[in-house]
Amino acid sequence: MMGSTLAKIYVVLSGAILAVVGVVGFFRHEMFNLTFPPAHNVLHLVSGLIALWAGLGKNVDGPRWFGLIFGAIYTLVAIAGFGGMRDLGPIQLDLNTHFNFIHLGVGLLSLAAGLLSAKSAMAKYTETSSRSVPLELNSIASERNHVVRRSGEMGRSCQAWSNVREGRSASLTRMRRGPSGLR
Repeated sequence: MMGSTLAKIYVVLSGAILAVVGVVGFFRHEMFNLTFPPAHNVLHLVSGLIALWAGLGKNVDGPRWFGLIFGAIYTLVAIAGFGGMRDLGPIQLDLNTHFNFIHLGVGLLSLAAGLLSAKSAMAKYTETSSRSVPLELNSIASERNHVVRRSGEMGRSCQAWSNVREGRSASLTRMRRGPSGLR
């Protein structure tokens, strides 16, 4: 539970930061000694909005999937940047070493949040499934006992009816046998 809560906080916080950086980048092309081309701003804004949607949405798996998918994407962008990629074909990103380290940090943290959330979800699943099995077995056992009790009652009812049909009632049979039940 704690892991999924931390992942959700991280996803919402990083989504807000990415969205703000994306919007501000359109008005101020230089921030933190970095130049943000318009395409870079669009990517920050879109990934920030997706992160906010994943973190604040109703789907409990949203933070995990955002962390795993976007973590992988940002990590791959960093690796490609370290490998010499500056732009994505005709799309000008103007990647440099500073961006690469930032993308690597965001990617690895996002992956960690996704994995932490997945681990938390797995622990919750195993805890729930281990708790529900005994409850189901208890329910089945109690239904079985109910059936056994009912069939015992039916057996006694059938025996009583048989005694009546043969002209013997249970009280007559007891009277003939005496108090100890022996003839």
